[in-house]
Amino acid sequence: MTSRTHKIPNTNLDWIYNPNAPGHVFHGEVVDIEAPIEEVWAFFVKQPNQYARLSEGAIHAKVKGETAVGKDIVMRVYPDKFVGKMMGKSTEKIIAVDDNDKIIGWSRKLPLCLGTTERYQVLKSLGPNLTRSFIALKVPGIVGAVTSCFFGTTIKKAFTALAKGMRTAAKDPASPFIKGE
Repeated sequence: MTSRTHKIPNTNLDWIYNPNAPGHVFHGEVVDIEAPIEEVWAFFVKQPNQYARLSEGAIHAKVKGETAVGKDIVMRVYPDKFVGKMMGKSTEKIIAVDDNDKIIGWSRKLPLCLGTTERYQVLKSLGPNLTRSFIALKVPGIVGAVTSCFFGTTIKKAFTALAKGMRTAAKDPASPFIKGE
């Protein structure tokens, strides 16, 4: 099933690619994955329930059923570590699943009119068997400042662990992800 949805709160997504983007933006490392973009998209990015295995426990995500716009996604970062317990879980809404441009995104409205977080993973094809992964989170205002102080490094490490896990799984011919297990 192909879905192409543009319910993206911030239509300018340049901040995803810019490690020096203004505001409180948290980037994982940009990771190149030796696999066709369609495989990375189908087997890794659109399978958030597999993120814990891919990231070696750094990111846990749950979506009931198909990954689709409007669905809830429950996220935890390092839930088995002290910092993860301090962060708690975050229930967010999937706002973009774009099979053409390879963009998945979700957001969370913060309480007390403090704004909305935006989290995206975007894939770019660098050739027939090479895909670049970008993962970034934007947190507005005072909540972003607090997040930066206490959890910024942890978030960046978790995003990087996920992207590197995708790269590792793509290289493994016995990968349960490539086989669709």
